[in-house]
Order: sequence, then structure tokens, then C-alpha cells
Amino acid sequence: MIEITLEIVRITFGAYILFWGLNGWFGWLPIPRNAIRFESFMTALAETGYLLEIVKVIEVLSGVLLLVGWQVPLALLALAPVVFVICSAHLWLNFAKGWRVAIIVGVPYLILFAQFLPVFTKILQ
Repeated sequence: MIEITLEIVRITFGAYILFWGLNGWFGWLPIPRNAIRFESFMTALAETGYLLEIVKVIEVLSGVLLLVGWQVPLALLALAPVVFVICSAHLWLNFAKGWRVAIIVGVPYLILFAQFLPVFTKILQ
């Protein structure tokens, strides 16, 4: 039962990450208005001209890896800084609306990270 639950978390999280990565390029779903500080932060990232593009590439590639279940630890490592920034920015700059996003992104990431903790422990030895 645990294995099935972890598969569901992996596939759902992968689909979520892939969708928002592709949405950044194709704009299927408009991003809702957020707190001024959060909007300023996102504008600054967009004005660099490359940072959000790199994030979207990481999201798309990692989302695909998670969906197909191949190189999942690599996908999780690549997503670590992205997930950290998503969660921290939503919690500190946009708490009223953003806490839900932080939970939707952070909780499944932590569940999957915990599943592969032995792999990450070997890397650090």
C-alpha cells in the first residue's frame, strides 16, 4: 500500500511540476495576482532574461523524469533549489495566498525526498 501511495505522489507531483514548467512557456493558465512584494520578486527574476527560463527547463525535465519514474533522485536533486525558492517566496512574500502553494509543492517533495534518503546519504559519505 505504501508503494502505491508513493507512486501516486511521484506521478502527481511530476505532472504538477511539468504542467507549471510548460505553463511558463505557453501561458495556458494565467498566474493569479499576488502580494506586491511577491510580484516585485517575480518581476526581478523575469527581468534577468534567463533565470526563469532555466527554472522552467529544470521543471519540465524533472517533471518528465518523475512521471516516467526514471532517475527520480536526479530529478529531486535538480528540483531542490527550485522547490526551496517556490516555498520560501510564497511563505515569506505572499503568505496570505502562497501558503497553499508552499504545501502543494513542499509536502510531496519532502515525501519523495524521504523515500530516496538512503540514495542521498550514500552521495554524502
